Amino acid sequence: MKAMAALDPALARHQLDRSATGAPVWPLGLTGSITHTDDFASAAVASTAAVVSLGIDTEWVMSEQQARNVGNLVASSVELQRCRSAGIGPMEALTLVFSAKESIFKCLHPLVGRLFDFDDVRLVSIDAAMQTFHAEIVNTLDSAFPVGTVLEGHFAFDHHRVHTGLSLPIPETGDRPRPQAFVPDR
Repeated sequence: MKAMAALDPALARHQLDRSATGAPVWPLGLTGSITHTDDFASAAVASTAAVVSLGIDTEWVMSEQQARNVGNLVASSVELQRCRSAGIGPMEALTLVFSAKESIFKCLHPLVGRLFDFDDVRLVSIDAAMQTFHAEIVNTLDSAFPVGTVLEGHFAFDHHRVHTGLSLPIPETGDRPRPQAFVPDR
């Protein structure tokens, strides 16, 4: 609610409903995303006059046990190698891939109206110096997000956490939504 109030003080007391999937239902004219861990919470909101959708995620860097349990489900060896080539350690790399895909899901799910899997998108580049990632859709999600669509987001490491985010600005007339980077508040 603080994020909504910062955008529009009239929304200071507005309560968020939840959809059947548990996602927040934003007031008319707003889009947003929420993330939380045991000791961290953040929300980002934007006017739908400027942003089609956005997604943010924060994760604790995975332990080796967590990596063994979920690693093969969330990241390919190629994605992990791209992170490693960018100078990112193994546990941070896996967590970055996971978090980036979570942000992508939070951003695109409201637009495509269905669940999709970790292997429906893949990270194709990571720039550690610029703290950006690019992901490609590898299985069509809907007509606005076909195979080959490339999304750009940002990431940051902070106190053993990984923060990721991206937003889709309102497209110019005739264009499909174009990705734009978004960095969540820390």
